[in-house]
Amino acid sequence: MKNILKYSVILLAAMILSSCSDQVTGSLNSPENSELNKAELLVPGELSQEEADGIIFMRQEEKVARDVYTILGQTWDLKIFENIKIAEQKHMDAVQKLIIKYNLTDPVINDEVGVFADPAFQQMFDDFVLQGQQSIIEAMLVGQTIEEQDIAALENQLSFIDNQDLIKVYSNLKTASENHLFAFTNYVITAY
Repeated sequence: MKNILKYSVILLAAMILSSCSDQVTGSLNSPENSELNKAELLVPGELSQEEADGIIFMRQEEKVARDVYTILGQTWDLKIFENIKIAEQKHMDAVQKLIIKYNLTDPVINDEVGVFADPAFQQMFDDFVLQGQQSIIEAMLVGQTIEEQDIAALENQLSFIDNQDLIKVYSNLKTASENHLFAFTNYVITAY
């Protein structure tokens, strides 16, 4: 009887602690606050010009990925492109929140698929689409290349930034890009 009472007290205490913990962290763990959005809760620091340029670059690079995957998804009707396109939109949104937070000018003037104000990103998009429309394997290779470029760009940014909100967003984007790279690579491997 004493053991049952003792275990009941321990169980009740654990439930109370768990409930308190959920109330404190519940807003952070809610579906509306994904890992990418938690950076909003961090106090912004001052941006160097290099950090500001990096945010602008990443916004456009994420748009290239989303737009290429949109077109290749329509071309080949493969779920992998649809799923990763949706993720890339979330990445674009996360970087856009940084643009708003730091009062930067959004380089995405026109959010239409395949339209870029910067000629370098326009050329990148055009080249990737042209290659990816040659075959499904070429489309997967394009996906690999885009994700490898994203990872390299994010690693470069992470090598010099010190603002915690940028570090949080870029780290999460890098992890997601690594997952996307794995998905494209796995598709190519299983196709042969």
